[in-house]
Amino acid sequence: MKVFFSILTILISLAFSDYTKAESWKNDWTVNGVQLKNYTYKDIGGLVLGAITSATFHYLGHITYMTAAGVEWHQDGFYEMMDYNTSDSDVAMSGRSGFILQLAVGTALKYSRWRESTFTLGYNIQSMIEITTYPIRYSGADKGDLDAIAKDGDRDIEYFIYSGYSIWLLKK
Repeated sequence: MKVFFSILTILISLAFSDYTKAESWKNDWTVNGVQLKNYTYKDIGGLVLGAITSATFHYLGHITYMTAAGVEWHQDGFYEMMDYNTSDSDVAMSGRSGFILQLAVGTALKYSRWRESTFTLGYNIQSMIEITTYPIRYSGADKGDLDAIAKDGDRDIEYFIYSGYSIWLLKK
């Protein structure tokens, strides 16, 4: 059921969006107001750097919260694992913190002088992809931010809010 709602959210978002349009199938793609045929290697580097920065801020959101809250944790592959005796509210807030910091930085970029840059576009595209596909990528896993949020919150409502907000960040 979670996968169904995730896919439905993505399809509805794409159906009502005007972010991507193809005027000429071969070489005239416009994404978020930027014509891809005019991209240089510098622009591609900006997109990639923005995407890497977005994923890094997501990770830093978790680390910052756990450190500030005094939660003991360790790294287990790609997961930040909290040690024993962590309250449900700390687990949930740790799950939220990655999304919150990632979206806060995206909002700051949207309203900064870099709003038209390929770096900001790469950052916000990565944020949107990471957040909207989260239930699909972690389906069946007993780990992940949404499962952490479920300890002390409504994961589905929060997922819908974070997904919608990440899509809104791409709108000009």
